Amino acid sequence: MDLVNIMLILSLDTSGLSTSAALVNEEKTIAEIFTDNKLTHSQTIMPMVSELFERTSIAPEEIDYIAATNGPGSFTGLRIGAATAKGLSFALGKKIIPVPSLDAMAYNIIMRGSVIAPLMDARRGKAYTAF
Repeated sequence: MDLVNIMLILSLDTSGLSTSAALVNEEKTIAEIFTDNKLTHSQTIMPMVSELFERTSIAPEEIDYIAATNGPGSFTGLRIGAATAKGLSFALGKKIIPVPSLDAMAYNIIMRGSVIAPLMDARRGKAYTAF
């Protein structure tokens, strides 16, 4: 397969307590970083993005899109993710793909013909869900 024509996407998720970033193409996940520590998303997301590019030897200019979760989730976390995606989009001239958090969770499960109901803690005894 001609690697020059494979679409590269930088993916960011700051919708929950954890933070994740990944470089993916049409066929596979190239590299991913996940952290669930006491640091804020604003402290972790850009170092994670930088580490992804360093680990893979892919230049930021080589990506085609930036995907970022757009909710539901932590309001502050979503703002940090959106601001990060917007800043990278502006600097690199790349388009942003908004990804609903619950859809991203559901697509991790392959069960044809089944109903999938992802669930996220919304705190205070509440939950976010979808079918």
